[in-house]
Amino acid sequence: MNNQEIANLCREHTFFTWSVQSQVHPLNAAYNTDLQPDWIAELGRQVIDVERAFNRRAGLTAADDRLPRFFSEEPLSPHGEVFDVPAAELDSIWDE
Repeated sequence: MNNQEIANLCREHTFFTWSVQSQVHPLNAAYNTDLQPDWIAELGRQVIDVERAFNRRAGLTAADDRLPRFFSEEPLSPHGEVFDVPAAELDSIWDE
C-alpha cells in the first residue's frame, strides 16, 4: 500500500461514516491479502507515531499541538458546546 492509498483511507475515515470491515474487505479483495480489521487501527497508530516523532525532531512541543483558542472560547451551534478537553489529557492520549 502506498502513501496515496493510506491518505485516501484517512480522508475517507475523516469525512464518512464507515465500518472497519467495509474498508478491510475491498483491500483484501484488491490486493489478495488477509488483513484483519485491527490492521487499520494499527496502521493509524503507526502513522501518528511517525508524525509525532517527526514533529519532535523538528522542535515542536506539546504547546504547538493545540487547537486555536477560539475552539475553547466560541460556542458551536446548535448546542453551544466548546472544546474543553484538558491539556494534560491531550498530552497523554498517545502515551498509552
